[in-house]
Amino acid sequence: LDPSMTREAIAREQERLAREPRGPLEPGAGWSRLPGGLSRLVAQPRYEHLEYAGRLRDALPIPMLADAGDPQRAVQALWALVLSRDEAARAHELEVLEGVYPAEFVVGVRERREVLATLPEGRRMPLLRRLVPALGRRPIAERQALVGRLDRVVAADGSISVSEYAFARLARLHLFEQGAPPGPVPRLPASQMEAELQIVFSVLAHAGHTDASVAAAAYDRGMTRVLSVPRAPYAPPADWVAAMDRALAKLDQMRLNDKAQLVDGLAAVVSHDGRVEVSEAELRRGIWGLLHCPLPPL
Repeated sequence: LDPSMTREAIAREQERLAREPRGPLEPGAGWSRLPGGLSRLVAQPRYEHLEYAGRLRDALPIPMLADAGDPQRAVQALWALVLSRDEAARAHELEVLEGVYPAEFVVGVRERREVLATLPEGRRMPLLRRLVPALGRRPIAERQALVGRLDRVVAADGSISVSEYAFARLARLHLFEQGAPPGPVPRLPASQMEAELQIVFSVLAHAGHTDASVAAAAYDRGMTRVLSVPRAPYAPPADWVAAMDRALAKLDQMRLNDKAQLVDGLAAVVSHDGRVEVSEAELRRGIWGLLHCPLPPL
């Protein structure tokens, strides 16, 4: 919660939310209505966000929630989340797992994958976040091995979707940072990173808009939130995975004031056409996480 909130303020928020009608918790509900000034929420969730997070937790399957409390089962749940939605691609990925884990471990992954198949897609990212503490209790050597295996598994079929990218990179980030020293303080201005901004905003706009002209307009809308006079045009890279890895690593060094504008710019791209696909929202959430801009569930 905002540390400035008093007990009385929290009680008023609870009363207000109790009076508001609450419909069913639909996957992606509210994603087309992203609030303005989203950067103000970085690391500062409000009461309604915590309440919504609780509803998301309650909507997750109980067996998967139990996995989040057990370091061994959390690894199986992680692999179940990372596996591709495409059956042929998933078969290649399971072959990689079968080469490094005992048969009974992979059986557990398959069982959890079957549970996840019944879960609305918008619930997958909240489940990943719940697994992080348990994964952090695995031995350091195992976490380091997991980081390397993530790339091998996701690339096993020779392709990667934007959702797979977001899940794999976020999982890799959490596994790596739990055993790494803090990085340097970000100090670079956004004006020195237009090439990297072009890559990330182009990929995000392309992921959420099938019409190239609409995607280009969404890209322009986002870029102008970060740079006063952007010059780089909308241009999704062919080898987008490697390009995104390089660009996000550089953008993570952006100074904090400019990162706030970057958060709002990404939200502008996503909400440009008034609707947000699940994969687009997952990629956006992954980008925010990789840039160390934690935002509450929306």
